[in-house]
Amino acid sequence: MPPKSSAKGGGKSGGGGGGAGASSKAKSQQNREEDLQREPLQAVILADAFSKRLDPLTTDRPACLLPLCNVPLLDWTLENLALAEVEEIFILASRYSDQIKKHLSTSPARYSLPKITVIATPDAQSLGDVMRELDSKQIIRSDFILIHADSVASMDLASIVDAHKRRRKKDKDAIMTICTMPVGKRSRIRTPGNLSLFFVEPHTSQLVHYAPVPAAPRLRTTSLPLEVFDQDAAATTNSLSRGAEVDIRNDLVDCGIDICSADVPPLFSENFDYQTLRHDFVLGILTSDLLDSKIFVHVAPTGPPASAVQIAGSSFPETVGTSTYGRGYAARVKSPADYDAITKDVIGQWTYPLGPAGYLPGGQRYSPRSGLRFLGDNVVLSRTCQLGTHTLVGSQSEIGDKASLLQSVLGSSVKIGSRTSIFGSYIWANTTVGSGCTIERSIIGANVKILDGVKINKGCIVADGCTVGPNVELHAFSRIANKKYRSELEFDSDSEQEDDDDSLRASDKAAGAAGGKDAFSKELGAQGVGYLWPALGDKPLRAEDDMDSEASDDDDDEVDEIERAQNLRLMRLGADLDEMQLSDSLSDVSSVDVGRDSDDEDDDDEDELGTDDSLSDDDDDDILGSSMMLDGETNVEKQAALKRLNEFRGEATASLERAFEENHTVDDAAIELKTLRMASNVPLKEVRKTVIGFILNKCDPEQPKDMLKVLDKWCPLISVVAVDDQIEALTTVQNFCAVHPKYYKIFIPLLKKFYNDDVISEDNIVGWWKSPLSRQTEAEIGGEKNLQLRKAAEEVIRYILESQESSDEDDEDEEEDSD
Repeated sequence: MPPKSSAKGGGKSGGGGGGAGASSKAKSQQNREEDLQREPLQAVILADAFSKRLDPLTTDRPACLLPLCNVPLLDWTLENLALAEVEEIFILASRYSDQIKKHLSTSPARYSLPKITVIATPDAQSLGDVMRELDSKQIIRSDFILIHADSVASMDLASIVDAHKRRRKKDKDAIMTICTMPVGKRSRIRTPGNLSLFFVEPHTSQLVHYAPVPAAPRLRTTSLPLEVFDQDAAATTNSLSRGAEVDIRNDLVDCGIDICSADVPPLFSENFDYQTLRHDFVLGILTSDLLDSKIFVHVAPTGPPASAVQIAGSSFPETVGTSTYGRGYAARVKSPADYDAITKDVIGQWTYPLGPAGYLPGGQRYSPRSGLRFLGDNVVLSRTCQLGTHTLVGSQSEIGDKASLLQSVLGSSVKIGSRTSIFGSYIWANTTVGSGCTIERSIIGANVKILDGVKINKGCIVADGCTVGPNVELHAFSRIANKKYRSELEFDSDSEQEDDDDSLRASDKAAGAAGGKDAFSKELGAQGVGYLWPALGDKPLRAEDDMDSEASDDDDDEVDEIERAQNLRLMRLGADLDEMQLSDSLSDVSSVDVGRDSDDEDDDDEDELGTDDSLSDDDDDDILGSSMMLDGETNVEKQAALKRLNEFRGEATASLERAFEENHTVDDAAIELKTLRMASNVPLKEVRKTVIGFILNKCDPEQPKDMLKVLDKWCPLISVVAVDDQIEALTTVQNFCAVHPKYYKIFIPLLKKFYNDDVISEDNIVGWWKSPLSRQTEAEIGGEKNLQLRKAAEEVIRYILESQESSDEDDEDEEEDSD
């Protein structure tokens, strides 16, 4: 474990309060402040998200005990708090508090420093209720860390706490510091449908306004209260002083970590309408006419430390405008899409030194291999299996003959059968996958049985203990649970649902054992055990009155925008944003309305303040980053396709660069390219263009020996990507050589090598020469030089045709001899 940062030592103030001439009252005040700073650092962990996004994985256990990289989420949180030298931790849980206590008593991740207390809050129906329960306990004595249990972090919290305390020493109204992390607009952890705008005074980091940004309904404008721009600084605590600036940040990920003063829990008790932390509490504080409280934002310096950069072989540029302290990574697992993104970040070493390349909470150790591949103890790999990049295999797991694993995580004691393909998926402990299966971008729970010949399409979730198969296909985004689906309308409370679960499952299993035809969903196969739930964001097929009720709920103005079905669909693992059809326009957020009511949103554009530049310095920067979706408009479709294409080209080039540098096999490189293409949904033509262009760029015509080595190694990859259209692939090579003068002279040698090595079949080489594609003369693809290259190829074509004729004559002679 790395050295711990100290959160203490701030008690010796350099002010003049301790001078010889200071009054006894001033000395007493200083002593009280020093005593306050000597209070042990406390942390409060919120175990409940009060969300159903991860169901049915969370119907049997709390979300904080779900494994990420084979480590329960709670252990990630506890590890980060231990590094911050937190001395006392309170875990507040409305459900499954007994499971949490049992985990803490048996987990190998023991902590000697923090005293950990689990507090059950069974009556809590919201985060606000939990905070009011916390206040009633009167256990918070000073500033504390408020953190969600689903936060995966390696952030230097000790320095952020220290900065918060120093700020409060100057301004007692500073009650909260929100931790955020800046990311690029295409970052995978910017989950569409759940983003935010932070309006921050850049010189003080004070938050003056906050606005959640759902994907639907599309946010054209955002309203900013007039009070924020009040020229009288005394008008409101959260207004800007004369001449002040405000940064509108749409690039910040909310880490789910806040540094709070002891005043925060009582504010929830005083305001019973506060149910959520951001939408209710933060906005309530910022818009209050009665409170003088202030909220600040910490923007963390991003990127792992140098040691992680060296291991990863990458560089991570700093983000302009961030703090100089509180470095690190932090993000919340609030949805299947978040789970996927954060797991990839952990394996990609953004949380270093936490992670498989450094150390994991609980002491698990993995042996690193090239290409970000990590193996646990006693893993059994068949000689013919393929282990791709960005993979983690838990201890005691087995992978069978000709099975392939790419960008996936296996838990401990997982068994993978022969000829099974798994990519972009997460399979938890003690699960068995049969032979001839395909699993794409899905989450498979613990103790699951996937029988032979099962195909699981993207976005599926299979809960603990279920069985699927044999020889069935699960449609994309299917959810398989170990109990029947029941809407929230059928339960008075979560606790009531929890009490009913055991008897429900017991009766179902009994029915299944008795051979009941309707005991389990037929879609799961002849031996299936489990129930098919509606996909996240989809309405269940129920009685008509229930559907009408849910539809009316979804249209109600009181419904949280983020929880609308259209937003929830974007949070599914593997969601293709370009397939999403929204009823309203998806144009960019391009303006900020100052002091306007929501009823005035359709007023003329002349009332609007600002343009795209008010939100970013990039003309095409979108408030949703990579969440561009289709709504049937041609220009939007083109923008979305271009964005997908650019993302694919960047990721594919980076993948090929790693393959070259680390000498991956062609099979590994091909598998990763296939996964990237499926994730980006780009045409195969673009895959060919990217691969062929990359490989040819690695060839130096002035160094023929080196060029031959490159071609000998990587021509098989060209063969793989060209298999469905070799004529088009050869046209791509022709165009490349026509456009780049230094490659012009190697086209014929390339053509001969493709022929000799069977990269392109002789029939398709001749077919290319006869095809109109070989006679294109557009300037952007080389112009007349394409015709020159085609003519130069006549010698090769003539040779092939003569060889074919000779072969045909030999065959005829053999037939005559046999007669």
